[in-house]
Amino acid sequence: MQHGHSHFRKSLRARSQVSQIPESLRSDDLLDEIEDWCSHGARKDCSPKTLDMRRRIAAQLDWFLTSREFKKCGEREIGAFLDHVKNGHMEPGGRWGLGGSCSKCLREVTRSTRHTYFTYLRAFFNWLLERRKIAASPFEFLESCGPTREKPDPFQPEHVVAMLAQCARTVAPCRNRCIIYLIYDTGIRREELAGIRISDIDMRQRLIRVRGKGDKTRLVAFGNEAKQAIYECLAERGNDLEHEHLIVGVGGHRPGDPMTGDGIYTAFRQIAEFAGINLKKMSPHVMRHSFAVEFLAGGAQELQLMEQLGHTNLEMTKVYVKIGGAKLSEQHRRFSPGDALKEKKKGRPRQS
Repeated sequence: MQHGHSHFRKSLRARSQVSQIPESLRSDDLLDEIEDWCSHGARKDCSPKTLDMRRRIAAQLDWFLTSREFKKCGEREIGAFLDHVKNGHMEPGGRWGLGGSCSKCLREVTRSTRHTYFTYLRAFFNWLLERRKIAASPFEFLESCGPTREKPDPFQPEHVVAMLAQCARTVAPCRNRCIIYLIYDTGIRREELAGIRISDIDMRQRLIRVRGKGDKTRLVAFGNEAKQAIYECLAERGNDLEHEHLIVGVGGHRPGDPMTGDGIYTAFRQIAEFAGINLKKMSPHVMRHSFAVEFLAGGAQELQLMEQLGHTNLEMTKVYVKIGGAKLSEQHRRFSPGDALKEKKKGRPRQS
């Protein structure tokens, strides 16, 4: 009998503890909880860019809750915020009340951007739920618009040849050729390219130590043409090797300083426009797609591509397999093992 009373008391305590967990997050607690989430992310090696995005979305959500005088942050409030992300550009003062000082606030956001807001906030509330800070996630019944389905058309080899030729029209021809060659030949991100130091490059073995997302390092290989482009890039700088970074600025307020990822993007776009390329998207990241397609079509394996690109799982890499479907089919037609058997039966050498 005593055992039954003890079990009953434990059950009551458990129910009491559950009832003490708030149903939803108080608006006043939002920024403190976001900061705890960011601290946890930093310990898990999340990239500074990811942490900045967490804080930026939290600040915008806090502004929205305050402007609407919402006291809590539940399903209704989050749903209203996501609707505001979609339609807020039509409101007086724009999406975040900044008026003409923020042109982006006056423009409609893409489907992909809305999906980004959804996934970041869903991850945050799932984190709160795991730590028993809330009793239920407001995202349990909310649905995302989903990411953009359309994949950008990659640069074709003839596009890259045209861009390399047009580098001669720029203020730093050899540096810009180096930018194009390294992105196309290695698939590195623009931020990774901006972070490459001369000491990271092993010219003999044609390897570069790259610092990727989450400050993780990996080795990427490059070919002889890219090697020559690196030599020419350094020669163009002459004795001006004060900065140890490979890609540096020319002209402007601080010539010789390392270029940023945004600076590389601007130079890249200019070269593509000089070359008369008219793709829907013309960015270093699209050329990263081009590298992946050509790398696989040349006979590389998906695991090799995953390592070269710095992906953490194979599912991310499979996206590039879909983009390069036609080219991979062509490669299979040329090097089909089944067709090779037919040639062997006829006693003829295999043609490529």
